[in-house]
Amino acid sequence: MASIVSIEEITNGDKELESALAECAKYTKNMQLRQIFKKMDSSGDGELNMKEFTKFLHKVGVKLKKQQYVKLMKCLDSSGDGNISYREFQAFVRVFEAEEDREEQEFRQKQKEAARYLEQEKQNQKELIKQQRTKSSSQAAADAEEKKAKKKASASQNSDGLERLWAKIGKFVDKKGDGDGVAMFKSMFEKYDTNGDGELTMNELAEGLASAGITTSKKNFKLLLDELDKDGGGKISLKEWSKGAKKRL
Repeated sequence: MASIVSIEEITNGDKELESALAECAKYTKNMQLRQIFKKMDSSGDGELNMKEFTKFLHKVGVKLKKQQYVKLMKCLDSSGDGNISYREFQAFVRVFEAEEDREEQEFRQKQKEAARYLEQEKQNQKELIKQQRTKSSSQAAADAEEKKAKKKASASQNSDGLERLWAKIGKFVDKKGDGDGVAMFKSMFEKYDTNGDGELTMNELAEGLASAGITTSKKNFKLLLDELDKDGGGKISLKEWSKGAKKRL
């Protein structure tokens, strides 16, 4: 009969038997096999018969069915002489030692795999954060560019609107001023200054120009006021009005 090479070969799927053998292995672990074998070999003939082997199993707390004892005995008895020699007993113990080594290796391998997985997840998380930051930066840059473009477009539109308003004013002055633009502008200022305080408010400016047939949006009137109101007081003096008109026209 060939030597046993695995636990499965001994138990053949018998979980109860497998558990029993594990108990035996625990008992023999870290002990001198030769010493254990001598204690088991009560007859001192150098071999374990069924009775001696069964007694040993009972001692370590293993209780099996009769057919399981017979099955186990046959598995360990590789020579087929009905007894278990020290070599056969040693081979049996080594099977469990090998199994424990294999399980230990599998456990360590799983630990390594788990560590690699965690490290990979950590790297993936870092990469994800990096991508999100890059995306956020790109989006911020895109938003800034869009805002800049809108501001530029708005400025361009404002400039166009203001230019058209000044063109209308210039056309009106050319038509009504009889070649004396300065006097015409002073006349317009005095006419538009309805409260006579020497300054034009937003409403006075808009209403005055409207009375001259010069209409535009409220936004463009505000742009005109802002351009002429050099001191930022919210009103236009005669000096500011004349200076701005001279510059433009």
